[in-house]
Amino acid sequence: MRAAFATAVAHLSSRLGAAPAQWAWGRLHSRQFPSLTQADALGYGPRAAGGDRWAVDAAAGGLVARQGPSWRMIAAWTGPGTGTAQGIYPGGQSENPASPWYEDQVADWWNGRYLPMPPAGSAAGVIRWTLRP
Repeated sequence: MRAAFATAVAHLSSRLGAAPAQWAWGRLHSRQFPSLTQADALGYGPRAAGGDRWAVDAAAGGLVARQGPSWRMIAAWTGPGTGTAQGIYPGGQSENPASPWYEDQVADWWNGRYLPMPPAGSAAGVIRWTLRP
């Protein structure tokens, strides 16, 4: 165990520097969202992905996570059938790079921000469709 520990510390020191207090998981581990079309130019990342002892991060192993949890949601139940919720999906709601919804939620997902969700049973809001020639 001592030899394995010494080998691990030597390896990490060569990658992250000699001061363990300055080591950060995000300097080794990154997250990348490939495009559904597998076109590199249409994906997001890679970007440093941190973690802590409380975070569940099923990322399929490896130091560059290309799959894993994407939809995030926080729900606060206040009683039977009532509550509030927030959620975020990485990327937009369209795989079309010409669409304003192509990457409209990427920055929020990377930065841990959530969007409010409408209460159960209510409409999400007014939806207006406009046809243009």
